[in-house]
Amino acid sequence: MDALRAKRCDVSNCCLLCETGLESVPHLFANCAFVSQCWMLLGVNSNTQIWNSLLEFLNWLDSSRNANRKEMFIMVLWSVWHARNNLLWNDVKESPKQVVNRASSVLHQWQMVQKASMQVVLENEFGGGLLSWEKPKEGWSKVNVDAACFRTAPWTGFAAVERDARGFWVSAISDTKMEHLAPVIAEAWALKEALSWIKNRNMSNVVVEVDCLQIVQLLSSDIQPTSYLLCLLVDCVDVLKTLMNVKVYFVYRSANSVAHSLARSTSSMSGRRVWSDDPPEFLLNVLLSDLNQ
Repeated sequence: MDALRAKRCDVSNCCLLCETGLESVPHLFANCAFVSQCWMLLGVNSNTQIWNSLLEFLNWLDSSRNANRKEMFIMVLWSVWHARNNLLWNDVKESPKQVVNRASSVLHQWQMVQKASMQVVLENEFGGGLLSWEKPKEGWSKVNVDAACFRTAPWTGFAAVERDARGFWVSAISDTKMEHLAPVIAEAWALKEALSWIKNRNMSNVVVEVDCLQIVQLLSSDIQPTSYLLCLLVDCVDVLKTLMNVKVYFVYRSANSVAHSLARSTSSMSGRRVWSDDPPEFLLNVLLSDLNQ
């Protein structure tokens, strides 16, 4: 806000979160009554004084008995900014508890990714990294999976597309969830739905490809169901344990174009759809492009 005012943009001075103070950097992250409640949930009393700058407040945090929680404090700052923008752009009012829970959840997810060894990820059954689509080996099929998040539609979509060892279309599914999911959570939900689809069809010898590296990394780590994302991934692992020769690989978006295109199409066609004989016409060029690579 300070930067916009400096450029003479006509913006409100009122803090969106507490609706009483004048919004500034020190107010938003330290002095705001709403944010003070967020800090109190962490056992930090930010009301000891009026903070003149964010740096002053951060130095106080760093020198206090809470210094060993620096990562969490940084995530709370990010989550407060997220809550402020969510209210401004989406008219969604969050509670202090929601702000702190999101900070804790994202921090835990990040810490899990840091613990996952990339070498292990690439060497065991969770691997990949293809830049272009390739046919599966003889006797196997390939299922490409992707999720899609939309600004204009009140749902999240996903798609899974199956092709055989010749690279030919076999079947596909798309569906929507009446909820705006964060992108990485949407990818986890999409993978869970795709694995359930594979299980319900009694499929085996399947290569599953997704273009979200974080999901593949987390699958190879010791997952504990401490957040919505990790609960979805625990469900994925549980389904995988019941399947025979079904492996999950990371690929780049350029190798996942068909699933991406079908997932994006759910912006205009909500609900569950299954294709078993012929692919949708709008996918023909993308399918042909994959075969010609």
